[in-house]
Amino acid sequence: MPVMIDRVKKADELMKQAEGFGLHIRLDGGLGGLLFTKQLATADPEVCAIMLGELDKYREEIRKLLEQRGLEAVAKDLVGKRFLSPEGRGTVTGVGAGSGNVFASVFNEELQRELQIKVSLRTLLFLEFEDENAAKSNGEPAPGKPSRRNLFDLLRSLGKDN
Repeated sequence: MPVMIDRVKKADELMKQAEGFGLHIRLDGGLGGLLFTKQLATADPEVCAIMLGELDKYREEIRKLLEQRGLEAVAKDLVGKRFLSPEGRGTVTGVGAGSGNVFASVFNEELQRELQIKVSLRTLLFLEFEDENAAKSNGEPAPGKPSRRNLFDLLRSLGKDN
């Protein structure tokens, strides 16, 4: 495992060096998207060519670093959001540093109580309610806790049929 950590560190260092030389790297097309580089007009083309050769050796590590940073940026905005997951229905309560994970409060049907867990963002289905989004944009309090309960009750009843 130390070899992988070394490769990730090296990839991170190379990305920082590339930025210093005027070569910007980004992930586009959402998480799991495509890697792009942008060479600034002031950058030395020969130096950039050498940097691209080095960066190419660490392509997978660079992708993972950029995906992780993207997840971390998104996770901060998800605190308080409700979701469904394999673990059950719940609410994001905090952000796990550097992991793409969040802390969550999840209702366990078997135990009939809330559990505090750490879960990957990739396994969650977030629930948004149109009336909440409209209320936020108007600066009004969000109406309709009953609609949430009704939605969760419906989802729970659908799950019991399986």
